Amino acid sequence: MQYLTKLAAFAAALTLSTHASARDEHYDGSDPLLCTAMTAQICDIYGCERAARDEISGVKHLVVDFKRDRVASVRGEGSVAAAIKHMERNDNRLFLQGVNEPATDDDSEADEDNARGWTMAIADPTGMMTLTVAGEEEAIVIFGACAPVE
Repeated sequence: MQYLTKLAAFAAALTLSTHASARDEHYDGSDPLLCTAMTAQICDIYGCERAARDEISGVKHLVVDFKRDRVASVRGEGSVAAAIKHMERNDNRLFLQGVNEPATDDDSEADEDNARGWTMAIADPTGMMTLTVAGEEEAIVIFGACAPVE
């Protein structure tokens, strides 16, 4: 009986370690991720306040596409897309960074007021996400979660 208990414990430990290893692979930049915003704060030099959905361009879901090195909103939720310029894993977190390029028309110069730098941190193995977007005298902090897209 004691042998069966030890065997069951070993099998459980092996199952958990295999499950953890498989789960870790989702947050290493190899699988695309679907990230959902749960809450957001908009901050300026006077403080922060909870953001209404329309204040963050109506974006609720983002797809992190590592093959194309970009983060983009899900179709129909606004036109947000940004290139991933830097990616690094550190301390069980995946960090992504970039700068969204201001939109330009063919004959006009870029609107520099729209340029923003951003950083996304995704915790491994939970998938919890923090996204910060910084511009001139304004920042947005979005809290949410990411999951692998199958």
